[in-house]
Amino acid sequence: MEFGGDGTTGTSEYLCSVRQGCPESSFLLNLFISDIFDGMEEVYVPSLGKSIPEILFADDSVVIANTPDPLQRSLNPVSRWVNP
Repeated sequence: MEFGGDGTTGTSEYLCSVRQGCPESSFLLNLFISDIFDGMEEVYVPSLGKSIPEILFADDSVVIANTPDPLQRSLNPVSRWVNP
């Protein structure tokens, strides 16, 4: 994979899976799921002193909500992303 100066990328075909721990693993994950949480409602977390919509670490994700209704509203875009 290569990035052009105009924001485009060249194509690269993967003929097998990416090994766990491989540097490309986290890059590809971030590339493909970077927009999955766009537009989620934020929840104030007192211990952090700020509002956040989710927590992402490596390939783990946590969606945060105070009640079931905002949680469902946050999960709806994820569902649409998974099942377009």
